[in-house]
Amino acid sequence: MPSSQARKLLRDWIKAWKAHGPEGLNRKRGPKPGPRRLKPIPADDKKGSVLTADDKKGSVLTQANARIAELERLVGRQQLDSDDTEDGRLQASTCSTYAGS
Repeated sequence: MPSSQARKLLRDWIKAWKAHGPEGLNRKRGPKPGPRRLKPIPADDKKGSVLTADDKKGSVLTQANARIAELERLVGRQQLDSDDTEDGRLQASTCSTYAGS
């Protein structure tokens, strides 16, 4: 192990010892289980109120659901247009077959 990594580990251990005592050296790495605590997000200065993380999450979810519904309608319209186009080709080919005989 290069000396810079060893020094970093030593500094991390010292920091953990100072912050948590002996238990700090046995902590698992990575994010801790459970929901994250988010700080409230300040709204625009015009409103003067503070949005909580739940409010913002709700509005983002509402916007996402609206966008999904919009895209589903668009796909439905395209599906209908595609079906109409295929039916038109089928009718045209059928008519030309009978007209040509």
